[in-house]
Amino acid sequence: KGTITGFQTIGAGFKKRLVGAFKDDTGTIELVWFQRINWVLDKIKLNTPYVVFGKPNLFGNKISIAHPEIEAVTIGNERGGYL
Repeated sequence: KGTITGFQTIGAGFKKRLVGAFKDDTGTIELVWFQRINWVLDKIKLNTPYVVFGKPNLFGNKISIAHPEIEAVTIGNERGGYL
């Protein structure tokens, strides 16, 4: 469980991607989207608690998850609710 602290759009055209910084008590990882960037920016709110699922990868000494599944955490639902 952690929060997304910021987004950055990198590249253009076919190489365009959205990178979000996901932070929890243990550190920060990068969440990466290559598609549906506008949907992600519209639905995912900064500094809101989320649970993130996906296959972690090591790229350039950074841990990242491409196209993660994200669940919103709500009061009384510490495990999250599907977003």
